[in-house]
Amino acid sequence: MRLQLPPVNRVRDALIQGTILAVDGFGNLITNLRPDDIPVCSGSSSARCRIRAGKQEITAFRTTFAEGTPGEAFIVPGSSGYLEIVVRDGSAAAALKLRPGDPVGAVLG
Repeated sequence: MRLQLPPVNRVRDALIQGTILAVDGFGNLITNLRPDDIPVCSGSSSARCRIRAGKQEITAFRTTFAEGTPGEAFIVPGSSGYLEIVVRDGSAAAALKLRPGDPVGAVLG
C-alpha cells in the first residue's frame, strides 16, 4: 500500500506551497518539499529563497545539522528525500508551534 502525499502547489511563479508531513522524534518538521521542487534554494544562500513556516521566516539552508548554530532554525535535506525544518539542539515543532498538516511556503527569488 502506498500513501498518497499532499501535492506541492505552485501558487505563483515565485511562491510554492507545501505541507508538513510529520514530526520526527527530535521535533524536526518533515515537509513534502523536495530539493528538486526549489533548486534555487540549494546551498546556504538566503538571498534567493525563504521558507515561511507559521509566523517564522527561515532563510538559512544547510547541508548538515552540524552547520547550524545552537537554537537556529534552518532547512536541511532529510534522509527521506524531503526538506526538513530543524532547530539545532532543539525542537522545531515546539519552537515554531507547528504540526503535521500545517502549510509551509517557499518564496523564491
